[in-house]
Amino acid sequence: MEKLNSPLTEDELRKIDQFYEINKSLITLPKNVTNLDTFIKENKIFLEMIKGLSNFEKTKAWMYLYKLVTNQNKNLKGVREENKTRSFYDHISLVITCVIVFLIILPIAYFLVTKEPKKSNYGKCVENGVQYFKDIGSYPRLSDGKHAENVVRERCNRSSVAFGSID
Repeated sequence: MEKLNSPLTEDELRKIDQFYEINKSLITLPKNVTNLDTFIKENKIFLEMIKGLSNFEKTKAWMYLYKLVTNQNKNLKGVREENKTRSFYDHISLVITCVIVFLIILPIAYFLVTKEPKKSNYGKCVENGVQYFKDIGSYPRLSDGKHAENVVRERCNRSSVAFGSID
């Protein structure tokens, strides 16, 4: 707590601090207030508290209150600007997050959409392969003893057109 080279006692300065804390919503610092005189005219509520002081002490009390209010306004301005900056960065981080999520979901969706036809192509290939081995009389076992269906699945895993076109 700064005394401002004031004849005011620590107790009086503490009272001003308390007054300010209690009444800071009522004490205004309009944009047109550029000096102590206009500040005093805008904030007459403080006059009652300092009525027992000498004119010199009143001036020091007003200067101390003015300093409290202007410092508070500077702090608020900094907080508002910090909040604007933080809000901007929050917005940017949200956009970046959305883009990253989109870039992750897009390939997954593409994979899922394009994988489905491959499953049906595989199924058609197996059907064609089983039918092929039935037609040549080698179903369910081939001449070498292997199960025809296992051979069909193995060939269809390598190529979905192993037993002709899928159309």
